[in-house]
Amino acid sequence: MTAVPVATSGAPAPLQAESGSVHAESGYSLVDCDVHPIMKGGLGDLRPFLTTAAQHRLGIDGRRGLTTSGQREAVSIPRNLLYVNPAGVLRGDAHGPDGSAPGADPRFTAEHHLDAHGVSRAVLIGGEVLGLGAMPDPDLAATIASAYNDWLAATWLAADDRYRGTIVVGAQDPVQAAREIRRSGADERFVAVLLPLTNLMMGQRHHYP
Repeated sequence: MTAVPVATSGAPAPLQAESGSVHAESGYSLVDCDVHPIMKGGLGDLRPFLTTAAQHRLGIDGRRGLTTSGQREAVSIPRNLLYVNPAGVLRGDAHGPDGSAPGADPRFTAEHHLDAHGVSRAVLIGGEVLGLGAMPDPDLAATIASAYNDWLAATWLAADDRYRGTIVVGAQDPVQAAREIRRSGADERFVAVLLPLTNLMMGQRHHYP
């Protein structure tokens, strides 16, 4: 525990760096706890981490194209349309060398963001799965969550030692969610859990198991 110095007047005194500071002890200079990776190919990127049956269920088994026109995935993760940033949330200066969206290229993100700003650790939070809690099918939500965690480990955590993952789970089924935390949590590169909630708020009896 770190003590916070207090001035004699009762007002908080300015914090001063000490030789035994957290930075000195941990070796970290800067931690970015809110980096959002993007699946460059949409849900199709999860294909290698899904069973054939799950690919059929999601409509990403190769029988239809994953283009921006015509038929796309049969299933999509709900989007949050209530709170939309009118200016957008992607940095216009962070597109990949191939023109890919900001956050779609783990190696370029490491160079453009981590290297450029001296970031020692970057905690990855899947922005594209924030709506997972709104899916009506709990089993499908759990399937997507598990595949996403495997994709994150294989695509991002393997690309740079500074990346750390956040385990995403489907809040619709607490038992499956706990099972996924134990499974993915065996990989020590995961350091947090993302619980995307929509209608099931924390504290409700649904989560008691």
